[in-house]
Amino acid sequence: MSEQTEPATTQDRLVDTDYFRSGRMIRDPYEYWDALRSECPVHQEPNHGVYMVTGYDEALAVYHDQDTFSSVNSVIGPFASFPVPLEGDDITDLIASEAADTEALLAGGGRGGRGRGTPTALGTGRIAARAGDQPLPAAELEALIADLTEQMHTAAEELQFELAARYRDEVGELKKELRAMREAGAG
Repeated sequence: MSEQTEPATTQDRLVDTDYFRSGRMIRDPYEYWDALRSECPVHQEPNHGVYMVTGYDEALAVYHDQDTFSSVNSVIGPFASFPVPLEGDDITDLIASEAADTEALLAGGGRGGRGRGTPTALGTGRIAARAGDQPLPAAELEALIADLTEQMHTAAEELQFELAARYRDEVGELKKELRAMREAGAG
């Protein structure tokens, strides 16, 4: 006789969400953190093995124990690699190229001039605004790309590079999704 397993609850599914790669978490992380707090004060995130500390006493203990706990706030560690090959020590042209690509895409320029990688299939994008994982309409996706791009630049100006990198990665995924929608004639 086989053992029956209970279906995963909404809280279980939420806690198993990839916090570091989900656009939903960038827009609204509060439901996720509430689910973690209700589970336990320290939770090991299943996708990257990162420990999420939500308890006040536990957070203070981590903060005060610098010999045991790292102050590196990065899933990939202290030595992040750049997403493209670097030449020289000035990345101004790379930043300008990315900004131009985003502007062209948001202006309706189709593939935005680069066409990096394979776009995600329509309807399977990572950003879903409503229940049922329906993709955002193109206009909302464009607004989200513009908003996250602005937040990325603000974070970089404030020297919050990990946050800027999260925004950069999300903007890249959203741009792929928007290109795929346009190629499919949807939106």
